[in-house]
Amino acid sequence: MEQAQGLQSQQSQKQNGLYLLHISLHGLIRANNPEIGRDTDTGGQVRYVLDLVQTLDKSSKIRRVDLLTRKIFDPKISTDYQQYCDKISEKTNLFRLQCGARRYLRKEVLWTHLQEYTDEVLRFIRQQKDLPDVIHAHYADAGLVATRVAKVLGLPVIFTGHSLGRYKLRKLLENGMPRERADKLYNLSKRIEAEEETLENSALIITSTNDEMEKQYKPYDHYNQKLMQVIPPGCDVEKFIVPSNFEALKRVKENLSSFLRYPDRPALLVLARAGKNKNIDGIIRTFGESDLRNKSNLLLLISNRKNIQDMESEQREIYGEMLELIDNYNLYGHVAYPKSHKHNDVPEIYRFTKESGGLFLDFAHYENFGLTLIESAACGLPVVSSAAGGPADILETCKHGVKINPSDYQETAKTIAELLADKTHWQKLSDSGKTIAPVHYKWENHVNTYLSLIEKVISDAPIATIPYRPKRFITAHHVLVCDIDDTLSGDSDAIIKLNEIISSRDDILFGIATGRNLQGALETLEKWNIAEPNFYITSVGTEINYNFSTSKEDLHWKKHINFRWKPERIRKIMQQFPALELQEDEAQSDHKISYYCSSVNAPSEREMKRVLRKNLLQARVIISQNRCLDILPTRASKGHALRYLAWKWQFDASQIITAGDAGNDIDMLRGSTKGIVVGNHSPELEELREERYIYFSKQNHAAGIIDGLHHYGVISYE
Repeated sequence: MEQAQGLQSQQSQKQNGLYLLHISLHGLIRANNPEIGRDTDTGGQVRYVLDLVQTLDKSSKIRRVDLLTRKIFDPKISTDYQQYCDKISEKTNLFRLQCGARRYLRKEVLWTHLQEYTDEVLRFIRQQKDLPDVIHAHYADAGLVATRVAKVLGLPVIFTGHSLGRYKLRKLLENGMPRERADKLYNLSKRIEAEEETLENSALIITSTNDEMEKQYKPYDHYNQKLMQVIPPGCDVEKFIVPSNFEALKRVKENLSSFLRYPDRPALLVLARAGKNKNIDGIIRTFGESDLRNKSNLLLLISNRKNIQDMESEQREIYGEMLELIDNYNLYGHVAYPKSHKHNDVPEIYRFTKESGGLFLDFAHYENFGLTLIESAACGLPVVSSAAGGPADILETCKHGVKINPSDYQETAKTIAELLADKTHWQKLSDSGKTIAPVHYKWENHVNTYLSLIEKVISDAPIATIPYRPKRFITAHHVLVCDIDDTLSGDSDAIIKLNEIISSRDDILFGIATGRNLQGALETLEKWNIAEPNFYITSVGTEINYNFSTSKEDLHWKKHINFRWKPERIRKIMQQFPALELQEDEAQSDHKISYYCSSVNAPSEREMKRVLRKNLLQARVIISQNRCLDILPTRASKGHALRYLAWKWQFDASQIITAGDAGNDIDMLRGSTKGIVVGNHSPELEELREERYIYFSKQNHAAGIIDGLHHYGVISYE
């Protein structure tokens, strides 16, 4: 009865509007006074996400919007980021969940903690007792989390990349950085793989411009234009077109003019975060090597800084180069470069520049979108831009600026000087921006298109909980899940001891997770006299069976993992690799294709994934013990099956203890579960040594499991 009422309540909630769950994991996000530009991780994406959820809140189609990010305890930043919840409005909230270390971490080092964050998101959703209609992920890290959650719950994933790894890698290589160094600095291999997996599983991909879709997304194996939609972001244009806040404008004038010898000259405004892509040095060189210093002032509002030595290495390098160029060109009195500016003062900074008869400068090597160009347009400030990427679309739409080649300093300086002198042209550009930007670039326009697309992709079949929870599950406080071969098996004496622990403890629920099929698993368990499990995850997570009064297969899981699974086509494509040999018939199943790949000429995992993706085939590729290859549906794995069970039976990940010895155990060992790696493990598990929730036992086989149970305090030493 209680279950039926819960489902009825959920259905009535759905009728009251959409519940959208957004994830933006890295950087510093808070609802009030966001620190945009504080560092490379707190830039345009943060502004985009906050503006989007706040505009969604106004729609009558929405009943709830949640934005998830990372909880941070760090003395170097505000205590605001320690708070679990920021209430944005009655139906919109910002929640912070644990992910890795407590301190602030740059996005490149978050990758090893994403399974933990996935478990936190699943816990969050379970606690809300309300399933989102969609999960919208922002950037690759959130994309991977959303994809893993979707593989458990079957919810549609919406993805906005903001910037993509393949494009960044290409630019770094073009600038002479060795691939190994690029990967070490930015973790690009993991990022690109995460982007591929997210694109593979997304129901909708949102880009800001056609240029972004063509240049950034097209090189991916899972590029599918049918799933992509260009929706230009909005801009809070009202605050740029309303009359000036005279007190703020006065404060801005005093702050900037204190740097300048001739403060009444036209200003050339640069408003950007300290990133190499922004080409700040190119702007200073253009100004310093021309007569512009005698006709105008240069305003450099480059992020906010307190102490340059405390900033990230890239930011330190940019500031060092910026100050060195100002000194070399002797631009003192001609350049303003304040240490900080308030976010709320930004409209007045644009107005100060406009009132001076100046220009906004954007010399970036590439921009995904270019929000500052829209802000300039709304304020009536003409623009001189490289128009690389998104800005090309904005200039074409608003017609409020001119394009330049930023590498040609002389010609660029000439263009700027001519535009400053030609007041008629300047006014025409100003009027065009003020007229077009408020009409074309409104968040309301974006949201209307966005919601119409979401309504098309929403699935009305989320996972339903089973109608009862057996007593054996209610009494369990711990869920022990073990691989069989060489983890449970191998030491008969240790198995006897482990069996005694399991049989004597009503609070321990016992399950197995194996690459064997159910029949093979049962035979092996019997051969080694291993205790009878309460549930079986078999065939590398493609099958689930329960052991209640009678054996029962989870048919919903079978249907769930059939998502985009095309086994016949996969078998045909894999024939091009002669070094692969199909395993015996008993190793195959409806949702598992298994090969031996012991030959030295066997293809790499990356090569096989690439071939499958190029043929629009979506699957997981898992290599274990360097000789066994399993190809599974994209939603299937031991880890995904285990988290599906945790969701279905309402267990928390922290209650689950997993034990394994090989590569196909990795995703069930990672995360907020308590992992045990037995002493006789395969080399591929060595990468898990730095994981904080994984214990490496020195004991082999079942003795290693018992040792792990001691380590986690489940059993005491005698």
